[in-house]
Amino acid sequence: MNTPTKPTLSDSQIKAYHEDGFIVLENIFTAREVEALRQAESSPEIQTVLAEKGIKHQTVHLLELTKRHPAFLNLARDPRIVGAIQPLLGEDIQLQHSKLATKSVTKGTGEFGWHQDITFYPHSNTSLLSVFVYLDEATPENGCMSMLRGSHRLGPLNHLDAEGHFDGSCREPQHWQDDPDNVMPITPKAGSISIHHCLTLHGSPANIS
Repeated sequence: MNTPTKPTLSDSQIKAYHEDGFIVLENIFTAREVEALRQAESSPEIQTVLAEKGIKHQTVHLLELTKRHPAFLNLARDPRIVGAIQPLLGEDIQLQHSKLATKSVTKGTGEFGWHQDITFYPHSNTSLLSVFVYLDEATPENGCMSMLRGSHRLGPLNHLDAEGHFDGSCREPQHWQDDPDNVMPITPKAGSISIHHCLTLHGSPANIS
């Protein structure tokens, strides 16, 4: 994959990340590069596992994507991604994990509840972040992700049910229910990326298209 000069975040983008807990960078990858990644995603190594997990009826997060196809290992190392997160994390960058996040095409399915990523990580360091690379256009109709602006400043929140079990869903709905003006749908075009803080509350509704 040809990789142009890595981008440098502007001061306003760095400020937005620290204030809002996320940023969106449009048109980072070309249409040809996106198609190459789609072809990699369509490979038997990946599609066989997705079929086993029941992708037709639910949202599936397929872990260790960088180990399943070399295109995704190259993507994780791409200087456009590394160059975008270095101003936020510094020069010492480590990959915690990679995954393919897929949304079911069945109407009314694929909802993923509000949560903070830090609850899934084996780390106590809250300077971590996540990078999404979009291979399809994200819209409210197809169940795009929404983020709660400024929620990373709330600190770690409760993700345990009444019996003390962890299921990945935040148990403090007042944060997004009482502050709807700060719930921001993330709607990039294919080839764009979004970056969000590991404490930023986010989730996605069902696909209604």
